[in-house]
Amino acid sequence: MSNTSINQFPILTEQDFIVRAVNPEDASALTDYFCRNRRYLKPWEPTRDDAFFSQLGWQKRSIQLHELFRHNLAFYFVIEHAQLPGICGLVSYSNVTRFPMHACHLGYSLDPLVQKQGVMTRAIALTNAWMFEVQKMHRINACYMPRNRASGAILTRLGFYQEGFAKSYIEINGRWEDHVVTARLAPEYQLETD
Repeated sequence: MSNTSINQFPILTEQDFIVRAVNPEDASALTDYFCRNRRYLKPWEPTRDDAFFSQLGWQKRSIQLHELFRHNLAFYFVIEHAQLPGICGLVSYSNVTRFPMHACHLGYSLDPLVQKQGVMTRAIALTNAWMFEVQKMHRINACYMPRNRASGAILTRLGFYQEGFAKSYIEINGRWEDHVVTARLAPEYQLETD
């Protein structure tokens, strides 16, 4: 992993992809990503209005996400893969809380064209390390629907442990869905496992 930072916006690299902060110039590529994957992502995300899939909507949203990043309030990363032009995935850290919790919530999505290559596992590993080392997070929380076994497997591989089960937790695709609640602590606080 290498980390180059200009104005505190990291570029994290792997052999076949990079992970970098969202910037306003990404509006077109983000529009393309979400339009291209609209049907695929629908069962796993909140209901989206038409503006979410528009160029104008992403012009505004990418500026907001960039400003949140700049002010250390939330961190939205895009994944660019050598095999696929444009953006092929996203990793986000929202609900960032500083003293005394130093915690945030992880979210992610990936184009099916680059799945089953370990891309998301490696991208989250890179961004988690950045969140722990640079942002000094103590805890990263992540939730997934029980039927989303692939998401659960990624989190398990990355050292997230189950903390609970939340009934009717998040409204996804127009209905309230149960979620498995997981977390990962900063490496120096990792729990001993059997």
